[in-house]
Amino acid sequence: MELTYHDIIKADFSALTTTAKEWRTMATGCGRVQDDYRDHVRGRVRGWTGESANSFWISSSTTLYELGAARSQANRIADLLDDAHDRLVEARNHLKSVRDAAVEEGGIKVDEYGKCTLDTSKLTAAHTDALPDAPTRTHAEATWTHRIQKAVQHVDDTDHDNMLALKAAARDTDGKGATNGFNGRAIGDVETYAAHRAADLATRLAGGADGGSLSPKERHELQVLMRSNADDKQFSQTFLNSLGGPRGTIKLANTLTMLKLAPAETAAPQYTGLEKSLATTLASATRVPRIFGKDHEKLPLGSKAYSKRYVAWLNSPEGAFYKSWRQNMQHIGPAEWTRALSPAGTAGLHERKGHGYQSLVTLMRHGDGYSAQMLHDLGDDIRAAEEKDPDIWDDGGHFPGTADFATDPYDGVLDLMSKNPETAAGYLDPKSDSYTVDGKITEDNDRLKYLAQDRDWRLVDDVTPPMTDADKTSDSVHEGFEAALKAGATGRLPDSDSATAPPNHSAANSRVMEETVDVFGGEPKRIEKDGPLANMRDSLGEITADYTGDVQRGVSGFLGLPSHGHQADFKDTSSLERFLATVGRDPHAYGAITTAQHAYTSNHVDHVINGGSDSKVALEERVANAVRPGATVAGIMSDAKAEGVYGEEIAEQKEYNEKAARASKWVNRFVGLGLGAPGAPPVAAPIGWVQEDFNEAIVKMIEKDNTEDASRRAIHDYSEGKAATEEFAKAAVRNAVPSDHPDIDRETRMDLMNSAVAGAASGHTTGGTWNQAADRPGE
Repeated sequence: MELTYHDIIKADFSALTTTAKEWRTMATGCGRVQDDYRDHVRGRVRGWTGESANSFWISSSTTLYELGAARSQANRIADLLDDAHDRLVEARNHLKSVRDAAVEEGGIKVDEYGKCTLDTSKLTAAHTDALPDAPTRTHAEATWTHRIQKAVQHVDDTDHDNMLALKAAARDTDGKGATNGFNGRAIGDVETYAAHRAADLATRLAGGADGGSLSPKERHELQVLMRSNADDKQFSQTFLNSLGGPRGTIKLANTLTMLKLAPAETAAPQYTGLEKSLATTLASATRVPRIFGKDHEKLPLGSKAYSKRYVAWLNSPEGAFYKSWRQNMQHIGPAEWTRALSPAGTAGLHERKGHGYQSLVTLMRHGDGYSAQMLHDLGDDIRAAEEKDPDIWDDGGHFPGTADFATDPYDGVLDLMSKNPETAAGYLDPKSDSYTVDGKITEDNDRLKYLAQDRDWRLVDDVTPPMTDADKTSDSVHEGFEAALKAGATGRLPDSDSATAPPNHSAANSRVMEETVDVFGGEPKRIEKDGPLANMRDSLGEITADYTGDVQRGVSGFLGLPSHGHQADFKDTSSLERFLATVGRDPHAYGAITTAQHAYTSNHVDHVINGGSDSKVALEERVANAVRPGATVAGIMSDAKAEGVYGEEIAEQKEYNEKAARASKWVNRFVGLGLGAPGAPPVAAPIGWVQEDFNEAIVKMIEKDNTEDASRRAIHDYSEGKAATEEFAKAAVRNAVPSDHPDIDRETRMDLMNSAVAGAASGHTTGGTWNQAADRPGE
């Protein structure tokens, strides 16, 4: 009979603990009988010899063993019953927590069958009128009902595990004593039994030619065992060890990947579920605990204090499994495998090839919850493998039948890191430590530099006639690196809506940004036209838009320009300028950076005029200074745009403008955040602007920032862009000082606009002509 929500809530689990006590009483009784048999039966005939005596000593040894085995089995079954009780109580408490969340957070009423409906019993007429429409309500009710059902399923799975463990403990499997006697090797832990049984089934599945070595019933059993225990660390580590460590895990992962793709495979959903459970099992088995300091504070990932405690954990009994797993994976990961499979219902053999790390990362894509340290170590180990063999991941351009196969496992791991910005920042931060498998610490890592400057991203063999030794890049090249860099530099998920998450950069975020500018600005050819990382420029532009004040401070040297969180310090101005000039050739990057800079400048102007200050410098000069740094960036962007349109021929002027304008609307999600106060409520647009007006002003500025022909570009005549920047600076003052301003009269307002224009003109000229004096590599 199917287990229901009502059954679980009303169930009395105390019978399990009561029965456990009775089994322990039985174990004590068996122990007394064993002692009596040893002392008062066998002991009484000690010294007896002869043919009859020999038969007695053999049979009585079996009896003595079985009495001891009975005591051990009874104790272990008692332990299993206690464990079963605790597991069921924990699973039911989880169900209750889901129910309570439905009631308290969702305003839901849960009936005795676990069905969820919106609770209107306590609503007033006004609240009833304001209820969401029917489709929205139905979706919310269905969502909560599904969560309840999932929690009920978890209780059912837990109960199933308990049953299997008790049945296994009752079977005589110790190989000693009488046949079908007592089980002297019974284990008093449900998770251990579940892990051994799951590993036995999984090994048979991975060893079968077509997955047919398991019956449908056994596949379901494996699915339940994996689904209900994958989050348990004891189960996960026991399971992976029983499976044969990394080698067996890779073999099973490959089998699941291939089986689920078989055209006639009706069990594909089961294999997909098993794949997800295996990924979750890997995550829980290799989880490195959070590292805390002596005062119980969470230590920053990769810091010196973190490193010391992590190495101590790695060399402790608790860290033994992880250390062994990593050591073995370092051997299995670079190794090549070939697997021929003939799925049921298909003709012929289907051959697949790959390397261990590729299979591992392919598996990991189907799960989550990996510890940051595990991802860091895995990334470093994959890098070590490819540095030893630069062509290790080259595969001829495809992996038959598997669209999500991690051809580039390093990029795949970086993509997993991007799901947690702190993890990504810790990995790419040049001040973060890295570790060898024996816990040796390598300080001041060069990971970002390697990825940006040194790594060969052309991993696809050129098999198009006439074939050459040159490799090509794949369509998805460096997507993971791009995502990790965005997360690591901004502190936000790479695809997050920043309107509700204003920048608040950590020290690690800022160091990642500084390193990004240094490595790309130091060697811009990597992101120039036809460079291996050229199509990263749009993301680099978005990242740069997050650091408006820092960039303005970097190009101008001006003090007092606030940052959003920890300050990024760009010490090498020429690298920063090369970085901006190269990144800005992309229309999306140009639009993002330009919009963010003008928004920041508008806020700065408003702050100077209306923020109150004890400065002895004249207001007109302060306004000019507020405009000048952003105008310098605008000048660099004008140069970059001209280079993009005419030098790299990315797009015609009109098309470039359209793409840039779309980027300006995107970046408005987070540009109206004031000058740099983290935690301050975000606003829709810079102070004094209406959102639509700001968008329109940006689009007009982009359209005006034109170079009409190549000859004008050649002599650095940026009059249109300069005029647009001047006009925008003037508009910033107009919005900061409306005509009815209580403290600033019309004449002063005009003087302030003139000062803003002067600052814009000076700054734009500086930015637009820096090229003439700078030493640009490769030109």
